[in-house]
Amino acid sequence: GYNKARLGYILGNNNRNQQNSKIMENNDNEKMTYSSAIAELEKIVREMQSDSCSIDNLSALTSRSLKLLKFCKSKLQTTDEELKKILAEIEQ
Repeated sequence: GYNKARLGYILGNNNRNQQNSKIMENNDNEKMTYSSAIAELEKIVREMQSDSCSIDNLSALTSRSLKLLKFCKSKLQTTDEELKKILAEIEQ
């Protein structure tokens, strides 16, 4: 759907906003929202695409991206399951 396509676009777009940005540090997944995770992924992509991104920082950015993607995937799966339950109740 839309969200999977958006994540693919964010990670695969090589021509988008090449400006350097500071990465938000948010290690508390309980308080993180899907929107804030997507926003942070977008910032990471911009930083990785910038000329100022160093090889030394690449590993940390990649690691943080993986954590954010796992969070987003989990959030999408949970939401999908909840919506299926609600729709099943409506059909009864």
